[in-house]
Amino acid sequence: MAEYEYEYEHEARKGTAAANADAARAAAESKAAAAKVAAERACVAAERQARTEAEAIESAEAAEARRKAAEEFSAAEAEAARAHAAAERSRSEAARWAAEAARLAADEKAAETDRQEAAHIAHETALLEARTAVAEDFARLTARERNERRVARLLLANGFNVVRPDAEVVPLTQIMSVLNIKQTAAGDTRTGAVRLLMEGYRATDFELEMDGTQV
Repeated sequence: MAEYEYEYEHEARKGTAAANADAARAAAESKAAAAKVAAERACVAAERQARTEAEAIESAEAAEARRKAAEEFSAAEAEAARAHAAAERSRSEAARWAAEAARLAADEKAAETDRQEAAHIAHETALLEARTAVAEDFARLTARERNERRVARLLLANGFNVVRPDAEVVPLTQIMSVLNIKQTAAGDTRTGAVRLLMEGYRATDFELEMDGTQV
């Protein structure tokens, strides 16, 4: 009986040990499986975290790149605006200088016209004054003096030469006819005309014009 109980107890202990071993093995396997799952989850989480961090870094770099691009674009736009404004100022300045040059040219042209007109007026005035003086001088001459000058002009017109004076180039009959005077007066007038020519007398334009009106 005692031997039977011993065997029974011995088998029971063996069964318990086996059961404990199985339980321990199952627990170990369960722990190992759980550890594997945990490791796999940790690996997945680590990969996900790495991707998230990489995406965050990439997003930050992209954002920085976009920010720099925006800054560069804004700077380029500002530079273009400054260049456009400078070009506009240059065009305005060029237009202003062109207008000023045109105004100065017009003023210069007007001034030149005024100078020419003033010179012409001065010239005409001088001529008029000279003609007036000659006319006044002529008006102060006596009839005899006027006749002597007219005969002197007739002598010059007919080739009279002061180097070899020859009064006969104008006959007395011609003088008598032109001046409507007698022979003696014509001779005296011709003598006075020769004297004038020898003293350097030359006809003025006014006197020549008078000769034309007296013909």
